[in-house]
Amino acid sequence: MNILYYDLTYPIGHKYYEEKMIENISKVCNLTVLCPFNWYRKTEKTVSYRYNAKELPYDKASTRRIFFNAIHNTIEAKNILCKNEIDGIVIGKHDLFSMPFVLKLLGGHKPVFLIQHNEIDQLNIGGKKGKIKRVFFNLFKDKVTHCVLEDFIKDYLIRQEGISCQKICCWPHPIEREIERLGGGNEFDCIGLSSSNNDRFISDLCNDEMKSGMIKESGYHVVLRSKKVKYDNGFLKVYTGWIKDEDYKNYFNNARSVLIAFKEGYRYRVSASIFDAFSHQIPVLCTDMPLAQYYKERYPGICFLINENLSISIKNIIETDRNDMKKEFESFWKHHSDSTIQETIARDFDIHIKHRK
Repeated sequence: MNILYYDLTYPIGHKYYEEKMIENISKVCNLTVLCPFNWYRKTEKTVSYRYNAKELPYDKASTRRIFFNAIHNTIEAKNILCKNEIDGIVIGKHDLFSMPFVLKLLGGHKPVFLIQHNEIDQLNIGGKKGKIKRVFFNLFKDKVTHCVLEDFIKDYLIRQEGISCQKICCWPHPIEREIERLGGGNEFDCIGLSSSNNDRFISDLCNDEMKSGMIKESGYHVVLRSKKVKYDNGFLKVYTGWIKDEDYKNYFNNARSVLIAFKEGYRYRVSASIFDAFSHQIPVLCTDMPLAQYYKERYPGICFLINENLSISIKNIIETDRNDMKKEFESFWKHHSDSTIQETIARDFDIHIKHRK
C-alpha cells in the first residue's frame, strides 16, 4: 500500500508529532512525504521524501497566505499523485477555509485522511468568522476520513457535527516514551510551563496568593509561565518569556506535578503538556475541560481536577499512592505506544483503502 503524507502549512510546534507519525505510518505501508527541505530533525530510511513544499512562518500566517500556501503544497502533492501509484493521502496540519479547494485539486479519487489538531475548536469560536468556518467545514466534512487523537473528540463529531462513525478514526497521539524521568528530586511541587496557559486563571491565582498566602504557608514551590503576569513571593513564581530547553528539562526532572491551565475554548483537542508530563511519569492538575474530564475518568490516579485551592490540589497529588500512579502511567503508555498506533493505522488503512478498491 502506497501513502502520501503532507501538510497544508508546516507549524514548528508539530515537528515532533509528525516525525513520530511518519515513523509509525512508514511501518505499515510504503510512505512518501512531501515537506520543505530539511524540515524534519530526523528522517526515516524507508520513506521517500519530496522537498517541494513551502513553509509558512508563523508571523506571516494571514488567512490569505495560509490559503495560497495550502494551494501551492497541494499542487505539489497532485504532481506526486500523477507520477506515482498512490493509494491514499494523509493530510496533517490544515485549515478549514482551504480544505474544499484542496479536495477539488486532489480530484476526489483517493481516500483522504485528515488529522484533526485544533481545527475542531475553530468551529465553535464566536462571531462571523466562526460561522464562515463552519460553512466551509460542512462543505468537506463528509468527503474525508477524520483522524482524531482521542475518543471524546470522535464522540463530539458524531453527536454534534453529524458525521458518520465510519468516517472517523482515532489515532492515539504518540508519546516521547524514551524521555524517562532522570530520577531528579522534588524541588518543585508544581510547574506549569505551557505557552498556552490561561492568563486569567494565573492572574486570579496570584491575586488570591497576595491576599491569603496559602501556597507560601503550605511551603509549596510552584513555578508557572504566563504571557502577561509576573509574580514571585519565593514560593509562587510566575514568569513571562521563552524557556531554554535545558531549563525546561530541569523543571520536569524535579517536579512533583504539572499544572495544565487550559484557555477558554480549549475543548476538542489534546495537550502536548499532558503528554510531556506523563512521559516524565508526573501527574497533572487540570482546569475543568473535556480533555481533563476524559483523562480523569480513565486515569484518576494521575489526572486531577483543580479544587478551589491549589495548595489542597497539590496535597492530594502528594498523598496519592505511587504504585497506583505507576499502573496508570503504564496503561496510558500502552494505549499511546508505537505498536498500538501502528496496529490502529494498519486497520484503518485496510478498512478505508483496501475495502474501497
